[in-house]
Amino acid sequence: MSLLEVDAISYALGGRPVLDQVSLALEAGDLVGLLGPNGAGKSSLLRLMMGLARPATGHIRLHGRDLGHWSRMAMAAEVGYVPQAHVAVFPYPVVDVVAMGRSVQHGLWRSPRQTDRDAVASALEQLGIAHLARRAYTELSGGERQSVLLARAMAQGCRILLLDEPTTGLDFGQQQRLYTLLQLLSRQGYAIVASSHDPYRAREVFDQALMLRAGAVVGYGPSQDLLDDAAIRALYGLSEPLRTGPAID
Repeated sequence: MSLLEVDAISYALGGRPVLDQVSLALEAGDLVGLLGPNGAGKSSLLRLMMGLARPATGHIRLHGRDLGHWSRMAMAAEVGYVPQAHVAVFPYPVVDVVAMGRSVQHGLWRSPRQTDRDAVASALEQLGIAHLARRAYTELSGGERQSVLLARAMAQGCRILLLDEPTTGLDFGQQQRLYTLLQLLSRQGYAIVASSHDPYRAREVFDQALMLRAGAVVGYGPSQDLLDDAAIRALYGLSEPLRTGPAID
């Protein structure tokens, strides 16, 4: 039984079809890149997998149970979400931002317990950002903020991580560090789905790729096999041979 299974779902927004017969099975240790042009339905699929919307047809199951049977609090203990961008308003210390991940299970007003403090410390340590614990979140670089948000999701105690274009606004070095973290977490048994606009990096980083075009799956499988020049051109509607990025056999 898969940790998280998307079974032939379709979805419409404002009467406009967004996803059509999309399927995906997520196992422990999977690292899946979600690829496609703008408007392909990537963010909508992640929202559905989070239980923030319901598919019109098909099913999404967590540990074999339809998401409709899970409470929001129970879902938060299983599935963590890292948004595309996060605008910092208040200069909370990093340790407090990460601790907010615990509140989705226990509520905002319960005083932190030792188990909460241990979970926060463990997440910071695993991601190599314990030295940022007392820094103000507003003072961090984009890459550091993404690492903090990832730690917040991990502090929830979940083993499934969904990331919506996590490298948006990051420079090359920051992107590489984030991708290295995702690969490390995958080897530790986390199941990860992350959307991306870079098929070349996706081929290098992700074990599997799910390719969406106009809401439909046009490719799903091992990224090394799937993401060749022809597939990338078809996915993004390109007629000319690709002349940028590393060569792909």
